[in-house]
Amino acid sequence: MMMKIIEIKGNPIPLQRARSGKQGFYDPQMIAKRNFAYIVKEQFKKEPIEKAISVTFEFYFAMPKSWSKKKKNELRYKEHIQTPDLSNLIKFAEDALLNVIWKDDCFINEIWANKTWEDEGKTIIKVFT
Repeated sequence: MMMKIIEIKGNPIPLQRARSGKQGFYDPQMIAKRNFAYIVKEQFKKEPIEKAISVTFEFYFAMPKSWSKKKKNELRYKEHIQTPDLSNLIKFAEDALLNVIWKDDCFINEIWANKTWEDEGKTIIKVFT
């Protein structure tokens, strides 16, 4: 079994719904997805996977600078139980990494995910083949 670990710095990004404009529907996150994919391509220099894979998504949110030291110490490494929803975070990553890590997200047959408070925001993706 092969495992690849990918780290993307910055607070995790949730998926936003497609919006309707004068020209029809559009993806308001097209540039964010492209930037996310570019960072991942720097770490995953293989062809997109076309077989069953398991994926772990770890989403770490930076604690606000305005929080006291005491509050930061209490919540560090604890569950992040507020918006954005875990499912929206996963879907953004799945969509952004289409044709980057996987040929299609239908190849993901198992997902484990969590979101946590930490000193710095980041997303860690582990791919098991």
